[in-house]
Amino acid sequence: MARFAERMLLSRTLQSLFAFFYNVQLRRAVRIEIMSEIILEASDVWCSRAFRTDDPSQVRGVSLQVARGEQVHLYGPPQGGKNLLLHVMGLLEAPDRGRLRVLGNDTQGWSSEELSRFRSAHVGFLFSSPYLLPDLSVVENVAMPYFKLGAATPEQAQEETLEMLELAGVGGLKDVPIARLSGEQQQRVALARALITRPNFLVAEEPCATMDAASADVFLSDIRRVAEVLAMTLVWSGGEEPASDVRAVRVSAGRVEERIVKTP
Repeated sequence: MARFAERMLLSRTLQSLFAFFYNVQLRRAVRIEIMSEIILEASDVWCSRAFRTDDPSQVRGVSLQVARGEQVHLYGPPQGGKNLLLHVMGLLEAPDRGRLRVLGNDTQGWSSEELSRFRSAHVGFLFSSPYLLPDLSVVENVAMPYFKLGAATPEQAQEETLEMLELAGVGGLKDVPIARLSGEQQQRVALARALITRPNFLVAEEPCATMDAASADVFLSDIRRVAEVLAMTLVWSGGEEPASDVRAVRVSAGRVEERIVKTP
């Protein structure tokens, strides 16, 4: 605990400078205008990227709307485009063609710096690997976004970090070294990190890919529960079959082939 507070205190000057720059530039370069209940809107979006393969993943003419607080599952065959579409929706990849509006803002023409600032303020990310820093504690890993944004005092960051760890189901592991955590526990720490700034929406790329079926079902249920508790929009990808009780969007050959709303 003392180590955490010391690191936070040592970085406060840099945090303050960054926070000032961040707040001024974000408001100048990216107008944050939440104008409707549609939190994300893709219009005739095309994108092609090669991800560790000679066969590029593609998004081909996709138009899609996601409402505030909605939970959407992107599913479909491997290399069908679901993860690339997720990256576009999370502003990790810019469309080659078409328009993407997020929180009422047209993102066309935004620089990489503008996209990065917007993501930091409004989007939480969870991937199939946790990408935790082994030299830092659980608490320090979860608080990393606060180091970046200078968004709170050390005391506030500590309180928020512990709350998110509890929501993610690993509150009792805050002092355990990262190397001693199981794969599922590390994913839960990564979930807490994705939630720490209370983003407008959570983007999860195959978050249960490394888990067995039973653990995956529990973890996905917890992700959905936490998103609902925090009133976050959730979009996640994974699998070739749709999840139950959720809006499911099948992506194949780069196209949205069908939209399903499954009810209890």
